[in-house]
Amino acid sequence: MNDAWERFEQLAAGPAGRTAPRVDVVDGVLTEIRRRSLRRPPELPWLVLSGTAACAAALAGVALLQIWHSLSDPLIGLLEPLRMVMQ
Repeated sequence: MNDAWERFEQLAAGPAGRTAPRVDVVDGVLTEIRRRSLRRPPELPWLVLSGTAACAAALAGVALLQIWHSLSDPLIGLLEPLRMVMQ
């Protein structure tokens, strides 16, 4: 056991006096930022799809509003020709 402890102390004393090497990651990070900035954003197709869906929903809403308005008084279609004759 004493042998193992001495070996452990030797291993622990070794790196204690050394300084850690400097890690330079600036070039890699800047290269990755440039590469990503040149690519088309992945959200672009979803933005186009959602904009198209919003336009389609607005058009459908306008059409349904006109239909709903005409359904609120179903006899207006029958009385409209009579109104023109009576004038």
